[in-house]
Amino acid sequence: GMGGQQQDNYDAKNMDDGVGVDIGGSGGSGGGGGDEEEKQEDKQTFLSVWQEQHREQLAKKAKEERETQEKMIQTAKEELEGFNEKRRAKVESQRKDAQSRESDLKDDYNAVFKNGTIWQQVAKLVDLTSNNKKTERMRDLLIVLKNQDEQKSDQ
Repeated sequence: GMGGQQQDNYDAKNMDDGVGVDIGGSGGSGGGGGDEEEKQEDKQTFLSVWQEQHREQLAKKAKEERETQEKMIQTAKEELEGFNEKRRAKVESQRKDAQSRESDLKDDYNAVFKNGTIWQQVAKLVDLTSNNKKTERMRDLLIVLKNQDEQKSDQ
């Protein structure tokens, strides 16, 4: 682009002043082809060498960036798989816990409703642990009735 044009202008100025500056390359083994051709060849050699090196550097840099990106993608995939695996295990264990609690509760209810007295069954269905002023007398009455039934069934 712009840098190449500036380089060309600079070389053209050097050619005009007639000073033979050798910038690496063929170094005078042109075989009598004339000064102008030799300088043009040197210029192209220098430019082509620089362009080739520049192209190689860009390719190397692009390759390194690609490799880095692929490593990051692979790491992210592994982390995501690990997260999903932990999540699946957690959900499965919660499901099993809930099933086991539910079956325990069913067994408990079934035992009370097969063998228990009517007041034991009522006490099982009602939450007797809450401290609500409005239902306090009823709760106390249910506890008394349940305990009376338990004392009768124990005797």
